[in-house]
Amino acid sequence: MKKIIIISAILLNSLAAIAQQVSAGAAFMTYKGDLNPSRSNNPFSWKPAYSFALEKRILNEKADVSLGIVSGNIMYVEQNININRNFKTNILQPEISFRYILANEKLNARPYLGAGVAYALYKTYYDLADENSNLYFYWSDGSIRDREELPGNTAEAKTLYQDYKYETFSGNEGGALLFPLTAGALLRTGNKTEINMYFRYCLSTTDQLDSYVITSKKDRLYLVGASFIFRFDKKSYLYEENKNYRNVNHKALSSEDADKDGVIDFDDACPNTSNGVKVDAKGCPVDSDADRVPDYLDEEPNTTQGIKVDAKGRTLNEDVILIKNLLYNDKYSDAVAHYKKVEGTLSESYKKELKSLLNLDR
Repeated sequence: MKKIIIISAILLNSLAAIAQQVSAGAAFMTYKGDLNPSRSNNPFSWKPAYSFALEKRILNEKADVSLGIVSGNIMYVEQNININRNFKTNILQPEISFRYILANEKLNARPYLGAGVAYALYKTYYDLADENSNLYFYWSDGSIRDREELPGNTAEAKTLYQDYKYETFSGNEGGALLFPLTAGALLRTGNKTEINMYFRYCLSTTDQLDSYVITSKKDRLYLVGASFIFRFDKKSYLYEENKNYRNVNHKALSSEDADKDGVIDFDDACPNTSNGVKVDAKGCPVDSDADRVPDYLDEEPNTTQGIKVDAKGRTLNEDVILIKNLLYNDKYSDAVAHYKKVEGTLSESYKKELKSLLNLDR
């Protein structure tokens, strides 16, 4: 066991020199074995475990390798008329694992699959006595007494209650290889932080994790947990994504006024205003009569509120519309005749436009 601890310490020290991130977390652990053949039947068999690991990203950020340790315990209590057994096994598990990420680094939630090899150091205890060192004797009526169930002990036997202290060493102690298989997801929470949610199934090479050998099947471990990952190297995803902007003077950019209209770009609702055009507080060209045509394009300023205008800010004129419609339908003579009829009522802007369309300005 000492050799295993020494080797793990050496590996941990080696990886620390090249590690890019550290993770720490908690999980619930249970086992499937001789006393607990169906791990899902007893929710009370799930016990807390804790993990710590140093990790390094590889394969162009598509995977990582980690060296870590898991500490926890498994326990089970079996009580019925004929059999009363219990145990608690403390487990310290150094491990090396590989994780392959199934999604792009840019995504905030990335599923992954993992596998590894671990060495579980285990030591098993029984709960055979209460806090006053009174041994448990299980009677046929389901009670626990301080002496054997004999006819002469019925009157004097005191009732005891199991304290679940697991004070008695079982003599079962050792180490065994485990092969963890993991499925989970990495959830990005910041530039250099992630939450790792996972389910792990551990194949073992021993049937001694519970100190009972009833069948030939090896014991197995299950973990459901989460860990917090902090990436302390400088090459986080956002760091790489923004590396082309590191030398940009953001302070200067925040006060830049590209169109020189007196309103900085950050506040400019109408960028690229033509040079010399008068603008309002939002950087948009002034529209004094609120007809949605800015003054510098408005050929008819001071339009009455609510009057419909064309793209040049001129009040829409039915005669102008009629003349243009006649031209569109190749009725040139009718268009000229109508123009001469209403010419005196038209604005100078409309006169100039219609004369050009009717070839009357030559």
